[in-house]
Amino acid sequence: MSVEFVDTSSEYLDCGSGATIDDVWDGGGSVVFWLYLDDFTPTLQTLAGKGDPTSLTNNGWILLARNSGGNYVETIHLHVDFDDTAGDWTIGDNGLSAAAWVHVAVVYNSDSVDNNPVIYLDGVSQSIEEINGPVGARDSDAAIDWNIGRDPVENDYFLDGKLEDYRAFKGKSLTQEDVSLLASGYRGPIGGESMWLSMCEARGAAGGFEGSSLANGTNLCPDLSVNSNDGDPVNTPTGRASEAPRYGVAV
Repeated sequence: MSVEFVDTSSEYLDCGSGATIDDVWDGGGSVVFWLYLDDFTPTLQTLAGKGDPTSLTNNGWILLARNSGGNYVETIHLHVDFDDTAGDWTIGDNGLSAAAWVHVAVVYNSDSVDNNPVIYLDGVSQSIEEINGPVGARDSDAAIDWNIGRDPVENDYFLDGKLEDYRAFKGKSLTQEDVSLLASGYRGPIGGESMWLSMCEARGAAGGFEGSSLANGTNLCPDLSVNSNDGDPVNTPTGRASEAPRYGVAV
């Protein structure tokens, strides 16, 4: 199953701020998921976030699908706050497609300002464009909830599309082989998941999948990593039958 978000209804998942997902980029971390964007409106859409993309400091980090001109046309944008100057990176213009399932993986180590993220689409490493190089020490995001589909600081930048098989790895930089396996449709464990929302377990009020509304506090997307970073739906996003590639795991 996937979870569908409608930006005009302000739908998102709140995964809290547990120790296993705070400061996920320390020592090297990874965030991976299947994404289906309906389109590039709105121009800023949150894919993962413990921060605010408009801030230069003190607000964690955020991963966006972005289509807002300049260096940000139909692209993936990672913004990470440091105490002097934030780091901003994209994969370049027209790198991301809408109206199709795409596997996205981001691998980054925030321990050095000299490090750039590695961003994969469908298992292929993309060329990275550094918009701003970070300066100073990375700001901790430990006080900020991890939101999927919304910027948790400004309560904005809602997603218009679907997500599934959403994983975060704190302190583990996935290899090309790991990413290629997940991008091929593998849905089993890689090992070291800090948060893993397959979203297949998120039954709606009627216990079904297609078209079922997911209610806050009731129809959670359980964390299969057993770290209790469950995705709590807000404003009733919708469960949808899975359409993203997969193999080897019953659904």
